[in-house]
Amino acid sequence: MMSRPTKIIARIAVLVAFVGLCGCMTNATLSKAKGYPKVDSDGHKVTTEDPQPGYYALVPFAFIGDVATFPLQGLYVVFVWPFFPDDVRERLNQN
Repeated sequence: MMSRPTKIIARIAVLVAFVGLCGCMTNATLSKAKGYPKVDSDGHKVTTEDPQPGYYALVPFAFIGDVATFPLQGLYVVFVWPFFPDDVRERLNQN
């Protein structure tokens, strides 16, 4: 059985991990709803489709998907991400 301070530290660690991981599905849904421009391979902003506010209704489902895939994302960040070359990591972070 864990002591009270250990439980508090564990909860804080999980919360930090939730905030620190990408939330890819939620971010993609919000970007589609807001209609943000994207950056192409040349570094120019390209206008995307108009904002589609109907996608805001999908945010709760996207959040559930992010929570469900959280363990896999955590494993990816811990075990795979550090081995990518720096230039690949920079390009992936720009998207």
